[in-house]
Amino acid sequence: MSFITEKSIVTLIKVFYKYAGKGGDPLSLETHELRQLLRKEMPTLHPVSMRRGGGL
Repeated sequence: MSFITEKSIVTLIKVFYKYAGKGGDPLSLETHELRQLLRKEMPTLHPVSMRRGGGL
């Protein structure tokens, strides 16, 4: 595994744990935790499902 890939995966895991577990299980993301992660960590991402009343 290249250094860049390894560093990216570690960063992804750290971000996951930063948001996971606030509502209970520390090994999963609840819908509101996922929304918060996407809004704060990927602010330029605007999937249709994040609109009000959408799927997420």
